[in-house]
Amino acid sequence: MSKSHKKIAILIGDNVHNYSHWLSMFQYLRQLSSHSIHYIVWNSEIADTARAIVDIDSVHLLSHTMFYLNDYKEVRKLLQQYMIDTTIEIGTIPKIIQWNIKNHTSLQKIITLHYQIKNPIIGYDTTIAPSNTPKIYHQDNMAYIPYPQVNYQEFLELDTQKVLNIKQELGLVHYREHIIYREFVVGYITTQSEYISDYLDKLQLMWYNIQTGQGNFTIPYEVQSTIPVLYELLDCIVIHSEYTEELDEYIISAMASGTILVVPRTQEYQSLLGKGALYYQQDSMNELFACIDILRKSEAKKKEIRQYASEQFQRKYSYQSIAQIWNKVITKI
Repeated sequence: MSKSHKKIAILIGDNVHNYSHWLSMFQYLRQLSSHSIHYIVWNSEIADTARAIVDIDSVHLLSHTMFYLNDYKEVRKLLQQYMIDTTIEIGTIPKIIQWNIKNHTSLQKIITLHYQIKNPIIGYDTTIAPSNTPKIYHQDNMAYIPYPQVNYQEFLELDTQKVLNIKQELGLVHYREHIIYREFVVGYITTQSEYISDYLDKLQLMWYNIQTGQGNFTIPYEVQSTIPVLYELLDCIVIHSEYTEELDEYIISAMASGTILVVPRTQEYQSLLGKGALYYQQDSMNELFACIDILRKSEAKKKEIRQYASEQFQRKYSYQSIAQIWNKVITKI
């Protein structure tokens, strides 16, 4: 593994909704390769989050001006002061800053990140197109690598007693004559039909539509919006739709939490999940509900799938694994 030392500046735009994931991932990159990393931000909320995750002295907050007229000078000053040789742009960076960095820092390598690329980006050393593939693909001046979406540690640090208390409040766990009874809860995502809930009602199972936030029991909003807690309430998640990139965060959150996925048997899902899921024929509702029945009746099968899913997550989608891939890209350029 390369230990080459690089001085890097991360420019974070205001519109990056998952900036905390990037900050955590770059912390692993720093530990991995002894990179010197500085963060340049224009938003005080992002700066506060950054200072809680990384070294305070490495976070530089630039004050907003009406048209960013002076910010590019401040950025260049910081790059010169810390002798930065590589900049990584995440989110929408003010155009005047992009132009000045690109045209006035001849020794600097620039990596720009674009979530949607229609044409190759000209004038940058490397363009990153985020993808869930665990491999690096280079095409012209573009690299396709994973990007961080889920903090596994948030799931690991979740207080078990807190989840148990919520389950009791919602009636998912109750005691009768000194015996613990647990309801089996199915979360589901569907774009093809809404009659899954009717089948689940006939099976007398609890269900929750992850997309709409509705179910045959009520989950308070504060629980719905706390992803690690919500996923701990679900015994499995059924996906009844074709694979799309919009499903990635649901899938990876399930892998991190140990919530078992029941998905169509297609190449896209199998490449993402491997043995860490149960699969059904896409047009067979009987096969789908047979999978749910297996999970209801076999603790051993549930444990086996969770183990595979956890290993798959750590190998492909954890901050550590993504940092290793970023390190290869940065070292290469």
